Amino acid sequence: MSGDSELVVGCAAAIGFGVYLFYRGLSELRLRRLIEETGTSKIRSLAMGLVELCGRATPSIALTDPVYQKSCVYFRVEAKERRGSGKNSRWVTIYENNTDHIPFYLSDETGRVFVSPAGARIFFEKDIYLTITPGSLLSGPGDDPISRFVSRLPCGGSGNPVAISAHFIREYETVYVLGYAVSGEHPFTLQEKITDRIPAKVRLSLAEISRLLKADPERMRRLDKNGDNQVDAEEWDEGLRAFQKELEKTQKAAAPDAALATTPAAPAPAAIPEILIRTTPDGLLILADKEENELLTHLGRWSIAKIAAGPALALLGAYLLIQRFGL
Repeated sequence: MSGDSELVVGCAAAIGFGVYLFYRGLSELRLRRLIEETGTSKIRSLAMGLVELCGRATPSIALTDPVYQKSCVYFRVEAKERRGSGKNSRWVTIYENNTDHIPFYLSDETGRVFVSPAGARIFFEKDIYLTITPGSLLSGPGDDPISRFVSRLPCGGSGNPVAISAHFIREYETVYVLGYAVSGEHPFTLQEKITDRIPAKVRLSLAEISRLLKADPERMRRLDKNGDNQVDAEEWDEGLRAFQKELEKTQKAAAPDAALATTPAAPAPAAIPEILIRTTPDGLLILADKEENELLTHLGRWSIAKIAAGPALALLGAYLLIQRFGL
């Protein structure tokens, strides 16, 4: 690539990134104002719609993080390997795992709700944020958890640098949530309710159980005990009750056993499993390990920096182009 071509590409990238920073700063400034204007609610008295909560997180099912192999409520782990050399080098994602699809409980002294972390913006201090060379770890036994985790990555023993970032929410950790509260009998989909991703307290209605049963030809065939090719009322009632017990047994088997917990149990508030906190219709959901004031300070500092730096970077790129080509 010629010198002029490199200059054009660099200046265009500066202008584009500057515009991106400016609008990202404005977005974070609007988010800061939204947080300021939204009062923190107690779970028992929350209203449906946009809501701000702060409480302790507990798991809905037993989870362990893939790095330290410790129990947790939520994790998001990513590893990238630097491949190539010089100008052709790039970061390639070689491992990505999270529990965005698994809701957890948020509790305060007044109650408990589900939080679905799918689509959330995470404002947590990263538990792991480092770049290492796998070759140096793979040459030894690697007794620490991070070394063992890296040794399991598909790096192929290349010795290329690997960047690892990870967020964890541990049991009983305090979590700030800004999201959308939905109520009603069915905050989860039917498919979610019959998998081990949803705790046993979320019950299926008889209508949902009936739909599942009717959609299973083999089960319907077994209901016809007398072989007359018809399922009479007595056979239907008996089969429906048996299927309901089977589903409940499956859900209970997936629920964690509180007696095995090593952390002292928190006070057991009244559960409100009919309420789920999820993304707003606009796709907004905030999870943070900070107090509200800390989060506001963080957003304010970075939004102002981006709003100031964005136009400056874009103007610098434009100025260099004008100087070089006399536009």
